[in-house]
Amino acid sequence: MSARLPIIIAMLASLAIIGTASYARFAPRESTTTATTATLSSALGATIADLDSDSDGLKDWEETLWGTDPKNPDTDEDGTEDGKEVAAGRNPATKGDGSDDRLSTDLYSGSNIASTATSSEPTTATDRFSRDFFARYLSLKSSGQQLSVEEQTAIIDEMIASERRNLAVPALSLGDLTVSDSTTLKAYGNALGAISKARSGGAGVNQLAIITEAISSNDETKLALLRPIQQNYLLIISDLRKTPAPRSIIDAHLTLVNALVLIENGMRAMTDVTIDPLTAIARTQFYFDGIASFEVALDNLRSLFIRTGVTFSPSDDGYELFGGI
Repeated sequence: MSARLPIIIAMLASLAIIGTASYARFAPRESTTTATTATLSSALGATIADLDSDSDGLKDWEETLWGTDPKNPDTDEDGTEDGKEVAAGRNPATKGDGSDDRLSTDLYSGSNIASTATSSEPTTATDRFSRDFFARYLSLKSSGQQLSVEEQTAIIDEMIASERRNLAVPALSLGDLTVSDSTTLKAYGNALGAISKARSGGAGVNQLAIITEAISSNDETKLALLRPIQQNYLLIISDLRKTPAPRSIIDAHLTLVNALVLIENGMRAMTDVTIDPLTAIARTQFYFDGIASFEVALDNLRSLFIRTGVTFSPSDDGYELFGGI
C-alpha cells in the first residue's frame, strides 16, 4: 500500500467528486459538486502535515528531509524508532549507539538536514511540496511559531497554481482531423453513433467509484481498472480523427474531439494519483473541463441537425447519440 493513499483520501473527499460518473455516449456523465480550491488545499495540507505512515513519531514530510523511510519505523535498524532518535538528538538514518550518531544541538539546523536528507532534487510536485513545507516549518520554528492551517493552505494553493500554469492544455488542430466535402450530416451522425456502439466497453462503469474503492480498501492496484477505460478514450479519439467530417461542421467536430482529449488526460491523471498527488490534482481538472465541453459539443451538433432537418430512426447508428431529433 502506498504511504500516499491517505493524502489521496483527503484530495478526493475535498473535491467531493464521488458521484455518478459512468462511461456513456463516448464520455462520462457527472452528477458532482466540485469544492473550492481552498477546501481542497486545507484538507490536503492538514493530511500531509499529520501523516505518519509508520507511527514512529516523525511525520512523512519530516522523513523526506531526514532521509528516513516513512514506511519503516526504524530506518537504520539500531533498535530505536526514528522519532525517538531525533528527539534524543541522534541521526535516525545512521546506525549507532548514541555516541557516534549525534546530531548538532539544534535538531532542525541546516547542517543536520543536509547530512541526513537525500541530496537528489525532488522529482515530483508532491516531493517539492515536502521540501517547501519543511522550509516554511523551519522558518516559523526558529521564531517560536507554528505552521497554521491557513499557511498550509497557502503553500498548497501556490503549488497547485504553479503546476496548472506549467501544464499545457492538450488539444488537437484541424490538421489532425479528416475533412470531407462529400460526407452528409446524416452520414456523419451515423458514424459517431457507430463509434459509440463499437467503443462501449466501459458503459456503465462508475469511474470515480473505482478510485474510491481503491482508497477505502487501501489497495492502489485497483486503480489499474481505470487503465482500460483510459485506453478506450484513446481508441475513440483515434476513430474520430479518422471519421470524415463535413467541412461545414469541422469546428464543432474538433471541439468534440478535443473534449475527449481533455477527458483522457484527466483520466490518466487519476491513474497516476499515487505517484504524484499534487500534479494529479492539477491535471484532474482537465477531466471535468472535458466533460463540460463534450456536452456542449453534442448539444451544438444536435441543434445543427435540427436546423438542417436531419433525423435518425431507431435503426440508424446516429440514434445512439442523438435520438430521433
